[in-house]
Amino acid sequence: MVNHGEFDMLRADSGLNQNHALIYFIILATFAIVRPILCNFFKGFAKRNIVAEKGKVVTAEDLWKFENTCWRLVNYSASAIIGVFVLFFDPFGPVWFWDPFSYFENYPNIPCTISLQLYYCYALAHYTYGTFSTLFLEPRQKDFVMMMSHHIVTLIIVTFSGLVGYYRVGAAVLTLTDISDPFLEAAKIQKYMGKYKVADSFFTLFGVIFVISRCFLYPYFVLRSSIWPNGEGTVAYYYICNAGLITLQVMFWNWSIIIVRMAIVLSKGEQLRDPRDDKEEKQE
Repeated sequence: MVNHGEFDMLRADSGLNQNHALIYFIILATFAIVRPILCNFFKGFAKRNIVAEKGKVVTAEDLWKFENTCWRLVNYSASAIIGVFVLFFDPFGPVWFWDPFSYFENYPNIPCTISLQLYYCYALAHYTYGTFSTLFLEPRQKDFVMMMSHHIVTLIIVTFSGLVGYYRVGAAVLTLTDISDPFLEAAKIQKYMGKYKVADSFFTLFGVIFVISRCFLYPYFVLRSSIWPNGEGTVAYYYICNAGLITLQVMFWNWSIIIVRMAIVLSKGEQLRDPRDDKEEKQE
């Protein structure tokens, strides 16, 4: 067992404070340093493994997309693994995810475990850097406005939940949002490598996990716990919290429709492409 007394600035009974801001900025700086290093490594991997589509040649833009997709796979996988660990294997606290009426139990005195505090710091840095990347480092796609809205709403929910003590709601939102993303990036990588059947398999996994996590688990556990909270003192921030959570749910439904349409294309034996990419629709 870990001795909680060993942590001077992180206490299991504390909420988010200025100490966590320092950890947040350290993680954010780490993203900024590590990304170009990994992308440089992935550039060599891309040159060796990328396969041009029939009738086309590999361009510098294709290589750039490949290496950045590899970066997102690493980043999203790390976020998803940390989230699953905190929700289901946290050594500092009980597993509460499967009981929506325990999310606000003992509020406002819900203990924020050390693992959960660190997860919040990582997630805030993850979505801050993701917002910056979407704005300045990645090409604009057709769902740019929705993607930016998703990042901003998620940042607001995570920050708000951390400040007012809705820790379990915030952690559940983060994990259910992140858990499907690595499979989509893995599908893209396999497509770039010309392994279309493997890509289709990863996309199928992505679609199934996305729909289950965001259209079934999210409303049943997260929205249910927040709309019908069980505990004292939850009314003051009720409307702000639920406005953000419901906004996310609308976005999830919209993306689910896109995924279902892509699944129909896949079922017809046609090759999948990312419908968000405007450049694929422009004439050469």
